[in-house]
Amino acid sequence: MAEKAKIRFLSGMRPAGDIHLKHLMVLNEWIGLRRNFECVFGIYNCLALSTARPDMIWQQTLNLFKVWLIGGLDPEQDIIFAQSLVPEHAQMFHLLCQAVPLNVLQKGIVYKKKLADGEPSAPPVHRHTFR
Repeated sequence: MAEKAKIRFLSGMRPAGDIHLKHLMVLNEWIGLRRNFECVFGIYNCLALSTARPDMIWQQTLNLFKVWLIGGLDPEQDIIFAQSLVPEHAQMFHLLCQAVPLNVLQKGIVYKKKLADGEPSAPPVHRHTFR
């Protein structure tokens, strides 16, 4: 009898600065999810364009990838990708921007937090797309 397929778990991080304890705590949680989920982890380096120095993003992407490997993520068990190397990511973003009304995006938790933290009342369009 065929083994039941695992549910897919998707998560990731932006490479927008130094690695700190919170990153390692999340990494530890991710490793524990492997038993029950097919895990997909993304380094969202295109999203980092809004918060990091553009000339440092690729180096920070590589550094985060190294930390993930050292911390226990395994490309043999997990799917690991860098957002900028997957053109379909940007294509899907474009399609979703055409289909999702702005008022739906404004309900996003990250968007609301950014406003509460004092970001401008008219942030860049990409801020609306964090859900």
